[in-house]
Order: sequence, then C-alpha cells, then structure tokens
Amino acid sequence: MNEDLKEKCPVLKQYTQYVEQVRRNSASMPLEQAVEAAIEYCIRQDILKDFLLKQRAEVVKMSIFEYDEEREMELIRRDEREIGEQIGAEKERKKAEQELKKVKENLDKSQENAVQSMISLCQRLGGTKEQAIEELQGNYGQTEEQAKEKIKTYWKE
Repeated sequence: MNEDLKEKCPVLKQYTQYVEQVRRNSASMPLEQAVEAAIEYCIRQDILKDFLLKQRAEVVKMSIFEYDEEREMELIRRDEREIGEQIGAEKERKKAEQELKKVKENLDKSQENAVQSMISLCQRLGGTKEQAIEELQGNYGQTEEQAKEKIKTYWKE
C-alpha cells in the first residue's frame, strides 16, 4: 500500500496495522482466535480503539469473511492448476471449462463482496471516496473507472 497515503490518512494506516496483526496471529492460532487477539492488541495499542470497542462483533465477522475469502482464492487457484495439469482429452477439457466457469462466478461474487465490505469499512472509518478509490485500484485490481463505478454503487451518502 502507498506509504504516503497511509501517512496522510491515519485511519487507513491503523487499519493496515490491524490487518497485519491478524495475519501474524493467524500463523500460530485459529482464525477467530487470531482476529480476537488482534482486536485486543489494537485496543491496548490505541489502534482503531473507539471503532473496535463499538463495532467489535462486526469487525470479527468481516475479518473472518475477508480472510476466508483470501484462503478460498488460494484454494481455487491451486485447484485450477491441478485441473489444468490433468486435462488432456477433449472430453476432460469441456468438463474443466464448465467447472472453471462456476469457480469464476463464485470468485466474482466473492470479490464483489470484498469490494463492498472495503468501501463500507472505509466509509465507517471516516475515509474519503478518493481513498476508497485508491484502495480499490491498489489492492483490488480495479481501474479508476471501475473503482468510481463501485463507489457510486456502494457508497452510502
């Protein structure tokens, strides 16, 4: 993430610190426990403290969803590689195309949910539309035009 942007937006910087803490914790403990431990750590360190105290349950739910989504994407990519290696005959190729279409549909739905969650979180944390657009471009592979369209769709005035 752009360090300059994080310095200009303390809330975004703190959110990044929270996410990094969840990732560190999840290497050594179950995901839900890692999220809870990250929340406790951040509250003690005055990182998003007020927000975490008020919105703890939603943060836990959203964090687990996002992390599970990342894991699911990794599993999907692994499965796609395995399928690709096994395809040889035309019959198998057609079957794989059908399976990949379903995977892509699920992946598209998951990414759309992640985009919607990120915009909602950015808005609740006091971020601007411009910051959300930069986040969509930097971490979600959106063009500026696509990012602006997502903001029009999900940003609640």
